[in-house]
Amino acid sequence: MHMTNCPSEETLAAFIDGRLDIEARQRVVEHVTTCEDCYAIVSFAWDFQAEEPAEAGEGGRGAVARGGGRVVRGRFGGRVWWAGAAAAAAVVTVFLPPIHNRLFSGPSTIVRLVDASEHLEKRPVEGRLSGGFSYKKFDRPKRGGGDQSGDLASADNDIAHLNLSNVGADVESEAKKHPSPQNLAAAATSSLLLRQITQAVDNYTQALIQETGTTAVDVAVGQSKNADLLNDLAVAYSDRALTGNDSTDHVRALNAIERAHQLKTDDLMILWNRALILERAGHRQQAFQEWQRYLELDATSPWATEAREHLSGLQEAMRLDNLNAVKESLKAALSRNELARAASLVIQHAEQLRVDCEEELLADIGTGGYNAQLVAFIARTLAEEERDPLLLDSLNALKSADTAATRAAFNAYRLGCRAHKDGQYKDAIPHFRDARRRMEDIASPFSIRAAWNEARMLLYDGQNPAAISLINQELGRNQDAARLYPLVAGQLYWIRGLASHGLGNPSIALRNYEKSLPLIEGIGEPGSLAGIELVTADAYRAMGETREAWRHHFRAVRLLNASIDLERQHNVLNGVVRAATREGYSFAAALIHDGVLAVAEQGSKPLFVADAWLTRSQFMLSNADFPGAKLCMTHATAAMSLVSDSGARTRLAADIDVAGYRIDEAQGVISIDALTKSLDLLHGIDNRSRLAELYLLRSRAFSVRKQVASARADIDAGLREIDAQRTPMRSDERRTFATVAASLVDEGIRLDLDAGNDESAFDLAERERARVLVEEFSKARNEPLPARLPVKEIAANLPERTAVIAQSLNANQLITWVIQHSGLRTYRAPISAAKLTNDAQELITLVATDSALAAIRRRADALRAVVLPDGINADRLIIAPDAELYGIPWTVLYNAKARKYVIQQYEITIVPSLAFCWDHAGPQDRGLRAALIVDASQSREDHILPSARAEADVVASVFPQPHLLRNGRGTREQFRRSIVAADVFHYAGHAVANVMRPERSRLLMGADDSEGVTAEEIAKLPLSGLSLVVLAACRTSSGNTNSDVLLTLSTAFISAGVPTVIATWADADDASTAELFASFYGLLRSGVPAAAALRQSQLRLLESRQFSAPGYWAPFIVMGYSRA
Repeated sequence: MHMTNCPSEETLAAFIDGRLDIEARQRVVEHVTTCEDCYAIVSFAWDFQAEEPAEAGEGGRGAVARGGGRVVRGRFGGRVWWAGAAAAAAVVTVFLPPIHNRLFSGPSTIVRLVDASEHLEKRPVEGRLSGGFSYKKFDRPKRGGGDQSGDLASADNDIAHLNLSNVGADVESEAKKHPSPQNLAAAATSSLLLRQITQAVDNYTQALIQETGTTAVDVAVGQSKNADLLNDLAVAYSDRALTGNDSTDHVRALNAIERAHQLKTDDLMILWNRALILERAGHRQQAFQEWQRYLELDATSPWATEAREHLSGLQEAMRLDNLNAVKESLKAALSRNELARAASLVIQHAEQLRVDCEEELLADIGTGGYNAQLVAFIARTLAEEERDPLLLDSLNALKSADTAATRAAFNAYRLGCRAHKDGQYKDAIPHFRDARRRMEDIASPFSIRAAWNEARMLLYDGQNPAAISLINQELGRNQDAARLYPLVAGQLYWIRGLASHGLGNPSIALRNYEKSLPLIEGIGEPGSLAGIELVTADAYRAMGETREAWRHHFRAVRLLNASIDLERQHNVLNGVVRAATREGYSFAAALIHDGVLAVAEQGSKPLFVADAWLTRSQFMLSNADFPGAKLCMTHATAAMSLVSDSGARTRLAADIDVAGYRIDEAQGVISIDALTKSLDLLHGIDNRSRLAELYLLRSRAFSVRKQVASARADIDAGLREIDAQRTPMRSDERRTFATVAASLVDEGIRLDLDAGNDESAFDLAERERARVLVEEFSKARNEPLPARLPVKEIAANLPERTAVIAQSLNANQLITWVIQHSGLRTYRAPISAAKLTNDAQELITLVATDSALAAIRRRADALRAVVLPDGINADRLIIAPDAELYGIPWTVLYNAKARKYVIQQYEITIVPSLAFCWDHAGPQDRGLRAALIVDASQSREDHILPSARAEADVVASVFPQPHLLRNGRGTREQFRRSIVAADVFHYAGHAVANVMRPERSRLLMGADDSEGVTAEEIAKLPLSGLSLVVLAACRTSSGNTNSDVLLTLSTAFISAGVPTVIATWADADDASTAELFASFYGLLRSGVPAAAALRQSQLRLLESRQFSAPGYWAPFIVMGYSRA
């Protein structure tokens, strides 16, 4: 149906506003593409809509986060533009381009999505999507140091977002009618732009399946020839991985983007996403190299600017945990003239001490901080015992050199090392180059080490040819290097091999590895040799030569087998075994039997032989080869009899019994006697984690036999072993320990609930949360575990109209206990942890990206229905969630029936553990006179927070005794001295959340203190005198959810004795945060309690025009609880 006459003003307005249905819109499109007058009107209107300032309405953000300027948006309302559009039409000449496919293409293409997105202020997806999307800024200044999520430029009343939603609905409708690969991919892109991530993944995979005809997605990825589709699918997988729903989404994203990269090697879009996905997946060094590669091809576009921002955010932690303690022991041994003891320490920690001398100590030469005796002894011992004379020769050369020149050379070297540790490889290069040249000037042999580091940084920076050239120059200049300094010479060959491999010359790389191996082997460092072997194996695997890769894996295992540390050997073996699992059982079995076992037997290490047989039995069991598994157990038992150490032999015997139980269990036979025998064996050995695990296994066995009382008794016995574990553990031991503890608690809760013992189940969940908090943050103070917290005592001490809500995720259900004066009620909701985490993260994403208010409320209401039981007659909620539930944005949950946010109905406080806070928190009102205020608004040069400075001044004006530490003055030492004397601590600046190591999350103190104050340091401070802590920064209640309590900056303060902490579960906008706390402290000064003051301040922002969107007021939450 062609439109012969021009459409009416109202029709054109509806078209521009996105209010026409598909057929009507198509008629207008066909007309506009042939009518100069109407085209001019539409073009003018779009331009006007993009440029005209308008006020943000309800739900839209009127200002950017800290550091940004004014962002204005609004519905394309009224007809202000019509006169200008008509005037434009009057002067239009015949220059109309063929615009149908450019601006208003049909619903089967992606062009309309591209055009709709052009009117957004910022892009909603961080990755780059195919189809011709232009650059728009994604990130914005926030009070945080980690990866930031994006920011949609409009809310539900914003014309650009509304139009995108309308276009997306049309595209999705067309895909349902005509599900071609192109239409499905366009629908997926629409979902991704609207942050419907799971739906996007589903549509992309359907498009992929249609393209390849293969229903197995992983196979389809390998068969696809559509690089654009693979690129977009990778972006969607990566976005979904960030929700925490499925960690394998990172792997899927990498697989898809690698296949896309194979198809289009130099495509900028794919290279960008490859770097981004590697970074998100935690492969920092590879991501750094990929960002550098991208910048080699695109150095000037806005995308390049953003790539550089990613580079600046990648940091590499290279801290040596025990170095200071080792040096103090070494100094003490030297002072007592215990030279044998001192030499033993140097040999034991050779690499750590050598690196510390090179990178730090020598830069202090000629100053009062230089310890000549210590450095000289380390150098002599390394030369005599480790055959590494480089440091000693460098010291000898210094005797005749100018001290100032020496200090300058090593200071340049130190600067390069620090830049390297911060991940600033490009910045490290000139420092190492300066150090190398200065050392050459003073004839220091240490110049070869500086050259190695310079070459290494060039390699990391993607400058492989420059790295190779420098190494060739250095080896030519030091022709005796291999004889004099074999370690560094071997490392130079190693780097040259890596650089050659990176340039596509694997054969040259392998020749360099062959030169490197004997040099390092002569030093006697099996760990370094194993490292080369493993890198070589990875290179072969990347080239598809799997068997050659396995040959080098085996050589790495053989090297480790020659070392003393059997446990390290076991860990490496398990790593090799996992790789073998991915590539097939038969080859893995052959590897273990013919390789590892042979080496272990030749090395006369029966303990390792038995362990290897146990590992092989697991393979047999996983393949249901029960006779083979039992035969492996026979070999393990024979090897065990040859182990001389009685403790090791006992542990092996217990492991063999447990393995035998698992074989029987897999065949339907429950042999409790085998587990009892193992428990009897291990009771004489201090291995509480293993005992707890065995009690858990036997409890489950009793449960299968319906012996509930015995099963529950074993849970208690296992938990007693957990509570008694107070000795330090390595990180891998801690992970195993935490897993066993959580499994015991989950099993105990299940048994109690099935038996109707709701109070006992509640007590178990609470005790575990308290134990984890003490374990992570309070063990250094030797604090005991909190006493049992009876439900009746909680109910009796609750304030009026207050309810306690405790929650635990158990199997695939959410357990919620509600305690009020009337007693305890228990609720169960069927939902998996993955589903709950995904739903919560998608809601957080909607809030963080200023999505449509209606979409936020729909998702928030659905989530509330699961996590918050109906009918709670209270004004205040005290919520004690499991760690996964800390991901719930409690303050933004919505009750659609009441048409209110939960925060409008309740005052909400989150506690990491009721039992812990009950024991530790004193009265909240302990005086609010002395305040420590830290203004860290300039602690990051790339994210200046202009409103934080004014916020700090406002806070300081409230208290009679303020102590303000401003940028440049706020240091860790001043913080520690000042906070113990304060009643209130207010922090305004940047927080860095470390999810993998939550104890290393930190508050940046000032421009001159990049390390900041860590959660671990905070938890050790005596802060019971503080009444209130306010952390006005990004994600200060975000942390590790791999335990039963969330470990964060906020819980560190609670562990240190602070009763009330205000923290954030998302990014904090700069301007609105300052506004929020101006109101908060005004209420606090007038006598309103902190929790009520925060809630009232949040409601004020919610009711305001400028800051009504949830992203402004919702991220703040009160944590902690006091019986007072």
